[in-house]
Amino acid sequence: MERDFPQRYEVEGKGNWGVLSGLVYSNWHIEEFDHKVVDGIYCYGGDFGYVNSYTALIQIKVDTVNKRLYVCKEVMYAREVVNADIADAIKNNNMQNEHWIFDCAEQKSIAELKRLGIRNAKPCAKGKDSVMFGINTIQDYSIIVHPDCQN
Repeated sequence: MERDFPQRYEVEGKGNWGVLSGLVYSNWHIEEFDHKVVDGIYCYGGDFGYVNSYTALIQIKVDTVNKRLYVCKEVMYAREVVNADIADAIKNNNMQNEHWIFDCAEQKSIAELKRLGIRNAKPCAKGKDSVMFGINTIQDYSIIVHPDCQN
């Protein structure tokens, strides 16, 4: 942590006061890579939005051994889309048979996506402190974003 995340080390390692300037993640950089070659397992995730926030669908590859998370592809990043648009974006990228994890607060949308052919759409699991646990876990990874991922 001291080497890879010095701001976090100052607070969590040394116990000093501090903030990361409002950033949740500072451990990322943009780098060209071939997602077919890098180690790890593919994961597919989506967050529903509409007017005030974006609907985001991404393909990532997670290397748990080396603690790297590769952001491979933005499947969708758009406002004011309906579930049929989401299903079409997934199908147009030939990802309809992948295991997609979505926000568990949108059970009706997940059920509709299944009816629209995204059979492996599932809600995420959120338990007590799961959001902070997830954030802390990802902060331990180096996040590599492909330059094609603009958002």
